[in-house]
Amino acid sequence: MLTALDMIDAVKENLEGLFRGFMLPNKAGILQEVKIFTQYMPPPSGITVAGESSSGTKGYNSEDFNMNFPSVIIKLGEMTDSEERRLDLTKAGLRLLFGVCEWEAETGDTESDSRIKNECWRDVLLMMERVRQSWLRDRIIGRKFKILLPIVMNLLEEDTYPLYFGELKTELLTWLPAGNPEYVYRGILKS
Repeated sequence: MLTALDMIDAVKENLEGLFRGFMLPNKAGILQEVKIFTQYMPPPSGITVAGESSSGTKGYNSEDFNMNFPSVIIKLGEMTDSEERRLDLTKAGLRLLFGVCEWEAETGDTESDSRIKNECWRDVLLMMERVRQSWLRDRIIGRKFKILLPIVMNLLEEDTYPLYFGELKTELLTWLPAGNPEYVYRGILKS
């Protein structure tokens, strides 16, 4: 039985394999692997939960940027069910958001530092291109979900300095599940 959760998990596993060993600089300029998140990024460390003491900060701080970038966020889009040639099919929209944070180079050469920093959008494009080319070669994810064309890729135009973002959009195809969906989420069987 294939559900939206199965699809998200399969895409995450695919991306983790694709970016294993692939290193980019974080905000501190330290090379680290690309983080893969599903649906949302972790909340800023300054957010308090009931019963916890407040650190006084409300937004992302440098440590959050170092921990969460570079990253890819997998977002589930609209899902539609249809019958084509007597096969029950489901199409699911998929949107990947790619992000890097401008890093602090410390070469001492301000002209070189500025040039390096202004090229951070290239890291976003490099990550997107890595996924696009892989998915064009092998259009099946997790041996269950077919990637449909077109794959649409673009850099986001909004000024989000010091963050740079891009997105890749496509649809995945699977068949409708039979019977009542059951899945395990956080160790609890739901039906």
